[in-house]
Formats: sequence, structure tokens, C-alpha cells
Amino acid sequence: HKPAGKIITLPDGLIFAIEYDRYLLGSDPAALSPFPAIEKECALRVPGTTALPGWQIVADILKREQFVDEGNSYTECFDLARTGDKLTIRPRRPGDRFQPLGMSQLKKLNQFMIDSKIPRAWRRRVPIVCSPEQIIWVAGWRIDERVKVTGNTRNMLRLELKKVT
Repeated sequence: HKPAGKIITLPDGLIFAIEYDRYLLGSDPAALSPFPAIEKECALRVPGTTALPGWQIVADILKREQFVDEGNSYTECFDLARTGDKLTIRPRRPGDRFQPLGMSQLKKLNQFMIDSKIPRAWRRRVPIVCSPEQIIWVAGWRIDERVKVTGNTRNMLRLELKKVT
């Protein structure tokens, strides 16, 4: 059992951080996060492509029959009737809650991140996609139960978070 979240300051401005399944060494452990640095809330183009620092998020509207489970944590499909097209992407905020897929009740986003073993240094960089009503996707981890594709879904929203190369 490792002491997850422990940070040791080293000479020359280096930081050694112990996380759940990895050790991070650098001047800023957050910089080692695979996610873009999103400083403020930004509207998503639906449908369309929204540029993020070093990344982009592509939004497509599809018919239910076009549903394919991509098995990729950076691509998710949602029930468009439940999400709407007025979406934003932002960093997490204190007190955020959502209902993770498969759960029957709301959960604090911070607790979800701890339970999912998301390294502490990365948590502020995990993109949070929201509708006007709620968080719909903790990008890379889980969608909200209330916006999942069901047998009654007619139109789907497909979001793909892609690194720009």
C-alpha cells in the first residue's frame, strides 16, 4: 500500500509525486497529465470541432442505428435528447456532482476521481463536459447515467477527444 498523493520537493525545482499506480517526476506533476490545460469554461461546437490546447473535441450527431461502442475512453455516445446541443467543456469545480454510469445516485466528482485512482496532480486537468443541467462526461473515465444511449434513443451525440499531432 503506497501513500498515494504524497509529494516530495527535490533540489532544482523538481517534484517527486507518488500516485496510485505510478510515480511522477518533474517540475510540475500536472504537466505530465495526458489532458489539455483547460483554464475556463468553453462552449462546444455541436456538431463541429472545438480546439483545446494541443487537443480537439469533435462532436457529431448520429442516428441510433449508427451506434458503435468504440471501446475507447476518449470517445463516448450520448442520447442527444437528454444532452441537448448547448454543451461546454471546463475544469472541475468545488462541489461538482454527477451520476456515474451504472449508479443510481449522485456522487461527488472529487470522490469519483479518488475512487477511480485519477492521480491528484491530474484532477484539475481532466476535461468535464457539461450540458446546462449537469455534468455529462468526465472525459477519459465515465459518462453520466442520465444521458446514456438507450433503446428509446433516436439521435445520438458522439464526442471524441483527440490529441492534435
